[in-house]
Amino acid sequence: GGSALAVVKSKDGGVSWGSPVSIPNSAVSNSEYHLAVDSGGTVHVVWWLSGGSGTETYYSRSSNGAASFSSPILVRSGNAYNGYRTNNAIEPVVAADGAGNVYVAYSAYTKDGSGNFAGYNIWVSKSTDGGNTFQPEFSINTISSAQKQPVRIRATASNFYVLYVDQTNYDLYFYRRNAGAAPANTGRLNANTGSVL
Repeated sequence: GGSALAVVKSKDGGVSWGSPVSIPNSAVSNSEYHLAVDSGGTVHVVWWLSGGSGTETYYSRSSNGAASFSSPILVRSGNAYNGYRTNNAIEPVVAADGAGNVYVAYSAYTKDGSGNFAGYNIWVSKSTDGGNTFQPEFSINTISSAQKQPVRIRATASNFYVLYVDQTNYDLYFYRRNAGAAPANTGRLNANTGSVL
């Protein structure tokens, strides 16, 4: 149920707006969506769909100035990472470096190797072919039930960055990783625990 997502474009700095362009197969019942435009002008869109088959994040793009969008593809693979596996993918944010790398960060219900609940965590799915396909996802934070909502993501040709929140203590975290998947650097931004809303 629900209405499909659409993008509306202005060519005059927001003075006037064109007609909505629908994203194919994006009817939603519960969704949060995010849009990014890379340096080459490609529009990248992600959202999550809640339905009978689970709660998943989908990705679509436009390379013609938002005149039309590609058929959506599923971002989450469901593959295991360090013994953990995602069960869903919600609250996505997207970034692209304009050189073929697309990153989608999202919150996921995480299970351990025995299928037991391990926490709500921040995961990232990466595409190296401009969003045609996504590699198996990886977790960017310690498996914990507290840290579970990405806020922003940015990408350059050499690094990507994720800002996320600990929803239990309301702490803000910043994550940086080399685009070649080098070891990560994560740190809490606020000096006092529980001081960020």
